[in-house]
Amino acid sequence: MVGPTRLIRITATGDRRKDKRVSGISLPATVDDVKGTIVNISLGGVSFLAEKAALKNGHEAAVTIQFSDCDLEIPVRIIAHEDDTKQEYGLSFLGLDRKAFDRIQRAVTNPYRGM
Repeated sequence: MVGPTRLIRITATGDRRKDKRVSGISLPATVDDVKGTIVNISLGGVSFLAEKAALKNGHEAAVTIQFSDCDLEIPVRIIAHEDDTKQEYGLSFLGLDRKAFDRIQRAVTNPYRGM
């Protein structure tokens, strides 16, 4: 007997990133007491638009993402910040527990209902 199947990962073709990404979103978030907005999300990480430029490449922190039904706190590494005048950061997840994985997977696979 075969049990229920679970979507583990969606890979978009022609994208240099390995995970499907949902753009054009706006989720409140905080990284190290810096408030901002998540503007795109995948199972690998997020793009964080900060209210002020205050984070450094390579720094490890925790991002708290405010979904409509819960808040998630996820460890991240700041991997993309090209200059100090910009306030957009690439954050790579350092690990997702089952709750975070399921919640982000739902957001990515069904963005209209999953945020």
